[in-house]
Amino acid sequence: MPLNGLLDIELSVPDPSELAGFWERQGLRSSSEGVMGTADREVQLRIVEGSYRHLSELHLSCQAEQDLAEIGDRLDTMGVSSETVGTTMRCTDPIFGHRVVIDVGAPHPLSASQARAFNYPGEKKRSNDRADAVTEDEARPPRRLGHVVLGTPRFKDATEFLINGLGCRISD
Repeated sequence: MPLNGLLDIELSVPDPSELAGFWERQGLRSSSEGVMGTADREVQLRIVEGSYRHLSELHLSCQAEQDLAEIGDRLDTMGVSSETVGTTMRCTDPIFGHRVVIDVGAPHPLSASQARAFNYPGEKKRSNDRADAVTEDEARPPRRLGHVVLGTPRFKDATEFLINGLGCRISD
């Protein structure tokens, strides 16, 4: 599939400061009002005011301009209109109603994760010690936001658009 990254999402909520506070407590950094991210990527979550809590924009990336053309063709076959200007495609999710923006670009690299000692079958890296995650004084901040969970009774239609149209992958 041509998609190679989840760049950021925009959430609309009645009280943006309350949601921003929640994400700050989880370890995200605020780079400007309503914009949050991590040490590796400053913009991963945008929070704006809205009448109810919902995903208002999904910002993805793909490898090449040809990928945009292929996505556009698949969406057109499904009856979903899209617009491509330069290296950016825009459309509206026909099921959920949020904006979808796809930019051409390489996946964002992540810094190396901090090593933790794990016990594996036949290999004990920590004997008689508690796991680091239990004994650390502060939780480690997230490195990235990498998944989006959407719920709908129109599962078949949503799957058709997200998987077969945009090219998203299903993960567990």
